Amino acid sequence: MKRSAALIATLALLLTAIYLGRGGAGRREVAGSPTDCLERMFRAAEKGDVPAYLDCFRSPQRERLRREAAAQTTDDFAASLTNAVRTLKGRAVSGPGGAGPDADRATLNVERIYAQHTERQSYHFVRDSEGWRIDAVGAVEKHQPPIPYGTSVFELK
Repeated sequence: MKRSAALIATLALLLTAIYLGRGGAGRREVAGSPTDCLERMFRAAEKGDVPAYLDCFRSPQRERLRREAAAQTTDDFAASLTNAVRTLKGRAVSGPGGAGPDADRATLNVERIYAQHTERQSYHFVRDSEGWRIDAVGAVEKHQPPIPYGTSVFELK
């Protein structure tokens, strides 16, 4: 089950990269902080911009995602990125995202909220000459909330 959750999360990230890579062909967006990089990745996934999505990652993570994308059509990969983001109800980011001016590494924890479950995952960032990029992604931790998303917590009148 953990393996399938990790595969789904990876596929979602790949799809996001494909989606983001399709837009903004002329101008490359530079991430000024780890939080900016993460938001850029989610925007790319939402749009199905594969090149922009892949650009959010450093090698060898980027190469692994490229191999996964190459195993299917670009449109299919873009659609999977878009679908992964579309099913999100929300997300929460925690951690020292505002890395100091001299920092070259940072970690953010992301909790993705879906209708039936939540997923927690850590993202590790490295600053290179072109801004912040995702260097590694931790394993997905899937959780079943005690109260399902959308459940009223008080009586409506």
